Amino acid sequence: MIHKQLASTCEKVRVTFELPSCLWADRIFVVGDFNQWRHHETPLNQDREGVWRAVIDLPVGRQYQFLYLIDGKWQQDQGADGACPNELGSENSILDTSLFAVETRRREVSRTALINTPKTTQLRLAKGNGRLPHTQPVRISPGAE
Repeated sequence: MIHKQLASTCEKVRVTFELPSCLWADRIFVVGDFNQWRHHETPLNQDREGVWRAVIDLPVGRQYQFLYLIDGKWQQDQGADGACPNELGSENSILDTSLFAVETRRREVSRTALINTPKTTQLRLAKGNGRLPHTQPVRISPGAE
């Protein structure tokens, strides 16, 4: 299973590769174009419940090809965003971070919401992640609402 969320730096997606505890293996690695297909660069580690996990941050707006290397044998992720043929006659899994490009653009632009009061409309601006709102009254002439 793959979990994706926007990382604290808006240009990256935090990706968690996860395999179940029922998978009996000595060593598992996730290998793909994001780590130049280096076989032992990104290991999955088992937690206390036996679940295998690896977490990496990847740039938004791209598709990545990858496979798991489980005790020396290549395996696809059936829960990946897709699959594509590889030069060895099998298929690579696809991880897509392009959907996060829209959210990144939304975070870069200040969010706005109008709050109407009888004679004044307050414009609420929240920069970045919206944690520090700033409210500024804005006068609207009659009939402009």
